[in-house]
Amino acid sequence: NVNLTMDYISNTTKFSSFIKLKCQGTSSMSYAKKNFTVSMYSDEARETKLKKDFKGWGAQSKFCLKANYVDTTHTRNLSGARIAYDMVASRPDSEFKQQLLQCPRNGAVDGFPIKLYFNGEFYGIYTWNIPKDGWMFNMDKGNVNHMVLCAEKNNDSTNISDDILRCEFRKEWDGTDGNSWSIEFGTYSDTLKNSFNRCVNFVMTATDEQFKTNIGQYFDLYSLLDYYCFSYLVAHIDGLAKNMLMATYDGVIWGACLYDMDSIYGADWQGTQFKATNIQ
Repeated sequence: NVNLTMDYISNTTKFSSFIKLKCQGTSSMSYAKKNFTVSMYSDEARETKLKKDFKGWGAQSKFCLKANYVDTTHTRNLSGARIAYDMVASRPDSEFKQQLLQCPRNGAVDGFPIKLYFNGEFYGIYTWNIPKDGWMFNMDKGNVNHMVLCAEKNNDSTNISDDILRCEFRKEWDGTDGNSWSIEFGTYSDTLKNSFNRCVNFVMTATDEQFKTNIGQYFDLYSLLDYYCFSYLVAHIDGLAKNMLMATYDGVIWGACLYDMDSIYGADWQGTQFKATNIQ
């Protein structure tokens, strides 16, 4: 974390804040233009959070400055999230869906474009986004059943290893943070690790008939179907399996959610070319 001060100026809002700023991302950390997580405070000691409501998200103090380095239009991530928002709203009812409907944007990201300056130097267009945080999912740190996991390994058939297979639901999560799955929100417990691995073991061991009959006892089925169909519709290669979010509210049923979508619609991960339109 780097301590800075920030001035926010728009047509309707102007305020100043003490902030903590840190780089955000994994492969994107190699880009010249970084993503940042911004935490706002009202005091220089950074002990009192400064909360602001942007776009009806509710008053919050933590946000993400997304560089969208591979997407000069700055629209891929947010337009993908609009699709995700509609998918959640239109899917059949479930307890998992009802939880997502309590979130600012149905468990999806939202944001808007800004111009960013550091010490008067123009750093380009960014988007000011909902972060991959508890308030995105309407989750509470005090609830032991609330957790969001993020897959950290690409689905790369040319480089099969145990770590890659693990986030393809072919090997148990060992509970470490950032190896195959990272904890985006929640507190590690053996109960939650065993709950997630119960789902992994079901995928690995169930017959086709058992899978079809019993999947609802482990996963929110329609969140998986939506994630799969969306990913193939828009070539969300960066979400298979890396960046897939798995969330639970009750510590039993896990569902899939979308977040990092800045390279959908065929953009290459480096932003230098487009994928073939028939890519699988």
